[in-house]
Formats: sequence, C-alpha cells, structure tokens
Amino acid sequence: MYVLAFEPTPTPTDEPTLDESDSDDVSESDAQDHSISVEQAEAELFAAEPEERLDQPDEPELEKPQRKVQSKLIDRFASATSLVWDEDRGFYVHANGSRLYQVSGPYPWQLYTATGQLIRSYWLSEQCLTTTAGIELNAEIWNLLDKSPETHAFVLVDEFGQPKQWLGPELLSMVQGESMSLYLAKYRLRVE
Repeated sequence: MYVLAFEPTPTPTDEPTLDESDSDDVSESDAQDHSISVEQAEAELFAAEPEERLDQPDEPELEKPQRKVQSKLIDRFASATSLVWDEDRGFYVHANGSRLYQVSGPYPWQLYTATGQLIRSYWLSEQCLTTTAGIELNAEIWNLLDKSPETHAFVLVDEFGQPKQWLGPELLSMVQGESMSLYLAKYRLRVE
C-alpha cells in the first residue's frame, strides 16, 4: 500500500502573533459570576408543570438541512468528459464513438476508441490528492501505472468534490520531480 502526497512548500505566514498585552484580562471571579450549575439549569428548564408547557405555543420546528446526494464518481467523471450512459448497451459512449466500459481488475474502467483500441485504464477513488494527507492506494495500482503510464490514469476528486483526472505521465513526472512523494504505507509480515 502506498500513500501519494504533495510535498508541502514552505510559505510565509502573515498571521499575527498574540502578545500578552493583547489578551483580555478576565478575573476568575468575573467568569464565575455568569455561570450556573447544571442542576440550576435543569431546575429552570423543568420548573413549569407539564400542563403549562403543553399550553405554551409550540416553537417552530427547524427544517433539517437537505443533504445533497452526490452521484457516483464515475457518473460525474463521464458527464464532465461528455460521455453518456447507453442503457441498452450498458456502457458510456462519447459523440466521437469512444466507449467507457466497466471491467474487472485493479483499474475497473477502460476507455476505448471507436475502433476498439484501448486508450486508457482508470482507477477511481473519492480521495483528494492535493490535500496534505494525499491518497492511499494499493501497490498493485501504482506498479501498473509505473510500468505503462501512458495507458493508466487516476480519477480522484478535487477540493470541491469534482472529478479530476490525473494522467500517468503527469503523476510520474511529479514524483520524479519531487513535487509529489510516494510513501510505503503498509508492510506484510509472514512467518517462513
């Protein structure tokens, strides 16, 4: 298992520092004047009789925020690259005739030309490469990309959750140029 991450570049910070003279001096006695115990709060909250509480007008219920349901990463990627799902044939099709098929294996999506030549194999993950944590992937995924970068790519998400395609040659040049690092994340121990 590998972790692929951008190397942090030192940037000057313009954050002001907090001097002791800038802090507000609040005495402990001032802070205690405004505090009440949990028991006091509960007593005030439940002081009214149950019947009295029922007669009071109901507070308006706050609406729960609607959670935006996000479609699958492959659907968002296909839409962004003008591929349309063909329900009858069971794969994505582009206007130029290229097709995106789901296959078995470590790179589960493959893009073919209209004549049937493999263009690229895609590995998809809802991870963002540009965050400080980077992404985690199996060694097999990276080794395949390393052996034939022209035909392998990652589809990840950007900071906003939108699909971002990372081509194999681009990833390799970033690792070789040291703007991105590849870390071994897991080891396997076995008794011989």
